[in-house]
Order: sequence, then C-alpha cells, then structure tokens
Amino acid sequence: AAKSLAVELDLDVIRVRLFNTLGPGQGSRLVAGALVKRLYEVLKGKLPCLEVFDPDSGRDYLDVRDVVRLLWIVTRNLQPNPNRPPVHICSGVSTTVKVLSETLLAVAAPGRPVVTKLIPSLRTTSFVGRPCTLRQIVSPNEIQRISIAKSLKDMWQFHIKTFE
Repeated sequence: AAKSLAVELDLDVIRVRLFNTLGPGQGSRLVAGALVKRLYEVLKGKLPCLEVFDPDSGRDYLDVRDVVRLLWIVTRNLQPNPNRPPVHICSGVSTTVKVLSETLLAVAAPGRPVVTKLIPSLRTTSFVGRPCTLRQIVSPNEIQRISIAKSLKDMWQFHIKTFE
C-alpha cells in the first residue's frame, strides 16, 4: 500500500521493516516485556516459576534506541525509491526465547535461584532480518550498539522503578 501510494502521489518514501524491539518501558504483550514482568512476579513470590513459552523460537532483536538511531541514519542517507524493497532494521542475528530468558536472569537476578519452566510450542518459528541495505550505509559493528543484555537490564530497572 505504501509503495502504491508513493508512486501514485510521487511521494518521497523510504519503506522500512522493523524486527523485534527491546527497551525500557516495553509492555508485557511482547515476549521480552512478558519475561520481565513474570520474573518480577516470581521474585516477589507471586509466581512459583518463570514460565518461558516457545523457548526454541528465534527472533531478531534490537534495542529501540538503536532502532531510532538507525531510522534517522536511513532517512538521512538513503535516497527515496518506492521500488526498493523495505530496508530491514535488524541485526541479522537470531536469539531464541530461551537465550533471552537466560540473559534476563543473568542481568536481573544474578546468583538468585529461579526455577524456570520451558513450555515448548507446537510450531517453532524463526524470524530474522536481512540487513543488506542497512549495511550499505552503516558499518555492521554500528548496527547494534546496545547489547541484548544491556537492553534487558535497562528494561528490568525501568520495571523496578515503575512497580516498586
């Protein structure tokens, strides 16, 4: 729809496709936010264990602060071309939900015994972007400045400030 409208109205449009985001303030409807909320409830004694749903599915995660920076760079450095496929704003790396939960435990509850219950899905999926166009304007080591661990730690600290 964006491509058709851009061509029809002769608009300067750069289409992007965002992959999974992490970051402080993320709600519990997304997997990382749900893990943060459930871990908080486990540590407060409200839940008996940290349930990790669909642990083997993989996603391409970037911190929202990196996403915003990359969107700015793309809009400043890429010429509009409605015929170009959407620019993938992504890392190009898959992280499983299990690894995401383990990383959260390492940054939010180091040394604390937390029982984790892995609940497999009937259908494991993986969604990973292809940052080919992004790498043409940003060096690969500049795509992800904020690590998944740092992002999860910031999410945890935001959650603690908000709910305590």
